[in-house]
Amino acid sequence: MNRVCKSLVAIAAVLALPTLSAAQDNLADALKNLNARVYAPNSDEAKELQQQLGKWLRAQRDQVNRRDVQAWDAIRTKEDWEHFRDAKIAALKRSLGTFPPAPKEMNVHITKTITGDGFVIENLVYESRPELWVTANLYRPAKPQAKDGTHPGILIIHSHHNPKTQGELQDMGMTWARAGCYVLIPDQLGHGERRQHPFVDAKSYPEPYKTGRQDYYFRYNVAMHLHLVGESLIGWMANDLMRGVDLLYTKPGIDKKAIILLGSVAGGGDPAGVTAALDPRITAVVPFNFGGPQPETKFPLPADARQSFNYMGGGSWESTRNLRLSGRDGFLPWVIIGSVAPRGLIHAHEFAWDADRDPVWDRYRQIFKWYGADDKLGFTKGSGAVTGTGPGNTHC
Repeated sequence: MNRVCKSLVAIAAVLALPTLSAAQDNLADALKNLNARVYAPNSDEAKELQQQLGKWLRAQRDQVNRRDVQAWDAIRTKEDWEHFRDAKIAALKRSLGTFPPAPKEMNVHITKTITGDGFVIENLVYESRPELWVTANLYRPAKPQAKDGTHPGILIIHSHHNPKTQGELQDMGMTWARAGCYVLIPDQLGHGERRQHPFVDAKSYPEPYKTGRQDYYFRYNVAMHLHLVGESLIGWMANDLMRGVDLLYTKPGIDKKAIILLGSVAGGGDPAGVTAALDPRITAVVPFNFGGPQPETKFPLPADARQSFNYMGGGSWESTRNLRLSGRDGFLPWVIIGSVAPRGLIHAHEFAWDADRDPVWDRYRQIFKWYGADDKLGFTKGSGAVTGTGPGNTHC
């Protein structure tokens, strides 16, 4: 191209610039005002689209529950149950992530000892995984006996509301220590002295602050972080608790045939049930609100509860309750809890309980009957409902 042609092209380009710029401005304005909605707001079609995901998830849940009813109906003997149980608990363990080998020796440091009336409190830390420490309080008799089988061991899992310092947990620790028990109450991962956030009081948070809830809120972050690397929050909690059993085993005179795991209402029952399913050293477990009807389950149950009950469970508010791959692989909460048989089990409910129509209770009774261990199965219940307030609604 000669110099004359190049000059003409350059002049034409310069002359076109205002027109091009104006067109671009018009396009930008048009895009800003573009209504990209396919359906009008609040139309029936728009509402249907907003509900599709929930409907699909509920349909998947219902399908899981139907498969579960069919699977239970196919179990006729103790041998059938054990074959079913072993496969499901193996799948549960795979879903939880990695479990390091148990240490040959417990790494425990006592930071302070407090002497009370008939009991002693040891403030301590113990190593659960390499470089992962658990803060805990151990309540023990003031004069522990060295003779084996003298002292039962009780491991208490706090709720998602409060850590090990909650008043009722301290009451239980002191009371049972006076009665001759070792009572270990650890902080769960993300709670108390193991919190994963800096907001310890109202002054350290710029917005309206609920002091007692921040550990609970932030443990959702902990759960997501662990999930991203193939681990799980409840798996790590279970590992902490199993190392807690190791610690109890080191105490003089401990009764290894009487290791009791108590999971508090509002989040403690979930890790209690999972830990008991994985660790046969747990002699008895009390997993509040896990395995059967939950606080949000409608009371009373319908007449067709055996077919319509949500065996898969729910509770989007609880970061430990919805176990990864539970629906796909069939290790539903009742299976986890039922696997404890013939060890001791208390079917525990925070609120009113419809025993006559609870299909999970019927399953537990059949499982324990196969083992001739009816006397190892019990229940406890509160009253009222999660939506109720005032007297008659037991709550936490």
